[in-house]
Amino acid sequence: MTQIQTDGSGRPLAEWDGKVLPYRPVDFAPGDGEQREQIDPITFEIVKHGLWNVNDEHGMTITKVSGSPFSNDAYDYNTVLLTAAGEYVFFGPSIQHFAGTMDFPIRWILEHLEPDLGIADGDMFLSNDPWIGAIHQSDVQVACPVFWHGELFCWVANALHQYDMGGKTPGSFCADARDVFDEPTPISPIKIVEQGRLRPDLERMYLRHSRRPEMLALDLRAQIAGNLVARDRIRAFLQRYGAEVVGATMQKVIDDTEQSFVTRLRRVPDGTWRHETHVEAALPGDRAIYRVALSVEKRGDMLRFTNEGSHDQAGALNASYAGWRAAILSIVNPLLCHDQMYAIGGALRHLRFDATPGTINCPTFPASVTNAQIGTLIAGTLATIVMGKLAASDDELRNQVFSTGATLYPMSAISGLDQFGRSFGSGFLDPMGGAIGASASSDGVDTGGVVWSPRSLMPNVEQVEAAFPVLYLYRRELSDSGGAGRFRGGNAATFAFVPHGTDAIVHAPAASGCAFPPTAGLAGGYPANPNAFRLKRGTDVAERFAQSRIPQELDLLAGESVLVDPKRSGLIQRADDVWEVTWGAATGYGDPLEREPARVLDDLIHGRVTPQSTIALYGVVLVRDGAGRPAIDDAATAAERAARRAARLRHPLLTTSSEGVDDASH
Repeated sequence: MTQIQTDGSGRPLAEWDGKVLPYRPVDFAPGDGEQREQIDPITFEIVKHGLWNVNDEHGMTITKVSGSPFSNDAYDYNTVLLTAAGEYVFFGPSIQHFAGTMDFPIRWILEHLEPDLGIADGDMFLSNDPWIGAIHQSDVQVACPVFWHGELFCWVANALHQYDMGGKTPGSFCADARDVFDEPTPISPIKIVEQGRLRPDLERMYLRHSRRPEMLALDLRAQIAGNLVARDRIRAFLQRYGAEVVGATMQKVIDDTEQSFVTRLRRVPDGTWRHETHVEAALPGDRAIYRVALSVEKRGDMLRFTNEGSHDQAGALNASYAGWRAAILSIVNPLLCHDQMYAIGGALRHLRFDATPGTINCPTFPASVTNAQIGTLIAGTLATIVMGKLAASDDELRNQVFSTGATLYPMSAISGLDQFGRSFGSGFLDPMGGAIGASASSDGVDTGGVVWSPRSLMPNVEQVEAAFPVLYLYRRELSDSGGAGRFRGGNAATFAFVPHGTDAIVHAPAASGCAFPPTAGLAGGYPANPNAFRLKRGTDVAERFAQSRIPQELDLLAGESVLVDPKRSGLIQRADDVWEVTWGAATGYGDPLEREPARVLDDLIHGRVTPQSTIALYGVVLVRDGAGRPAIDDAATAAERAARRAARLRHPLLTTSSEGVDDASH
């Protein structure tokens, strides 16, 4: 079976023009072993945290320069600091998936562009090719070499989800793309800035792809500005401390992470852990489901990840190999490197990623990949489960285990003319509110964000209404949406809106995880709710507005309910139509029948669960006390839970007949 791999040192192999080419490592790596050992501990901490702050300031610069809601509201970017050879020193605290892809284009540049075009002080390189390193074409990467005294010292780089990159769907989420030729053009690394000057010929070509070139131009300048700030800050450190000290610090950060990672990994016995799930709807009208699998094998000081068993690439479900690897790193990092300040380079030396080309998580050209949030996020979901199983084998590591959070992002892509008469195409960022999964010792967090992007936020309703021609009716958390468990998964939310300041909005939802929950909880925890899109046409919302009443439930409105597929293009919403989006919540940890009844009662009092679920999911029987308040019937609860456990033991798969045993063993 042909596979794409990395070697034991974490150096990737990439597919290009139908060939598999190894990246050659660059010999230059400032700071030798003796310098790393002799560096003063206080100086090391000062420079280490200084470099971290440089990387963080890099990201904040992008936010301040870009006018895009993806950058300003959702921090839909990330920044990295890498060695001259392209080995990670630091990620930023934003979208982890972006950070986990950016070593690929840099090593491609070193392999393919350095011999032909050269790499000089003042250069920057732009790329968005998913078969080189991007998740999808909208996630544009700009890499900047940092020179010191004529030598390549390190790299700073960023990736930003840019506003509109072209393709058949405004906003570039092409749910009905047959292949990459229906999508924005992939760009292999080009020298977009040469010796400090933005190349006007390439910029004109680049902006020509977009429906909003002025927004795209500002996004590009934001990324260039971020790199310039990071480059100049690093040069200031080099001027103050010298290349030997700064280089030794960078190498020691990587080495320390490696040592910490290996120490934790050695607590786990050798073995293999596996999980699989399904996603649906490869194209509009498709009713099929597609298997996605992930396994992790631990042998000694190495972890090997494979996607063996995943379905062949299909329609618009695919995500790049780079996105698959990055999604796994986004879980390995907080689970096994949580105290390393987003330094993942050392751990990468002990990870192998073997993906089968032609599958959903490793598609071959020219597959459709603009909806890569599906394949990437499902890979992260599977990684959460398999790594949770791995870590649960050790008592100490089990305390770091968490179940899956909000899983498949329900991209609600919209386009049309905005309230200012301008063309727009974008997607709603509300689902960045997410939900955090339960852990082995605590409940998850309701609308607590997403684990793969610690900094990202759900924009305020007013921000969305100012940017797009919409008027919200409601946005609220959903009781019972989080998975039940001994520890409950965080609840998600729903929102609804009508067009405002425009005649119509065109929808092209690009999602999966709507037909059924795409993931399971851990240690007996339950899954969470699925994603959902709903449209109600010809409602009486205008009449309610005239009566100063704002509807709070879609089902209370008059009108015709329209079935919305997970992938649909050209769906038009007019003034009296209401569009509602619900995103999937987080899963539970542990058996719900082991949850303390007092916790269930507290959840009910605070609206996290409904009265129906207290008995149906948790087996907690409630009565009313003398003041009419809900109270626990301890005896009835104990009897109910005992009966539930007994019923489980009577399940056909657990029968003691020889036929049942044979079936179960299979």
